Amino acid sequence: MRSRLSQISDKTFVKTLRGYDPVEVQTYLRRISEELEKIVDERDGLRLEVKKKQVELQDYHERDQLLRNTIANATKMTERLRSDAGRESKLILIEAHQKAEAIVRDAKSSLSGIYKQISQLKQQRMQFESNLKALVKSHLSMLDQSKNFFSEPEVPKSFEQSQMSDHKRQSLEDKVKDLLDEKIPMSGPEMDL
Repeated sequence: MRSRLSQISDKTFVKTLRGYDPVEVQTYLRRISEELEKIVDERDGLRLEVKKKQVELQDYHERDQLLRNTIANATKMTERLRSDAGRESKLILIEAHQKAEAIVRDAKSSLSGIYKQISQLKQQRMQFESNLKALVKSHLSMLDQSKNFFSEPEVPKSFEQSQMSDHKRQSLEDKVKDLLDEKIPMSGPEMDL
């Protein structure tokens, strides 16, 4: 193209008698050549600009596609994570329910065992009270029999001394009867029911 522009400015015409003014023609041709040169330079610059814009546009298209792929992958991963979290939470709840049921079963079993122990301890206590009452009655009976059997000749005592001894005996018998009539508390934390 540049060679064509130089051809315009260097073009010579045949001179004729009635022709144009050669200086004016040369000036006009030079001005057209310069303007064409500017237009060609501008066109070349615009072509470079278009190529740059096409490269940038291609780059933007690639980035756009990459972003779209990234968003699609992130969406899929989010859904997968949400699904996994839902499954995991269900499994955790199921496991927690199973553990809670096991704890309740163990507690019921333990409570049942405790009730059995309490029942056995009550039976043992009643048996012990019964045996103790029988033992005390038997000892009282033996005391009464021994009193009749081993009666000593009475030594004269003063009247007050005789009453005092009867009074002590009566007090002792009352205490034994009270013990037999009452429930005898057994010591120890396991008996505090």
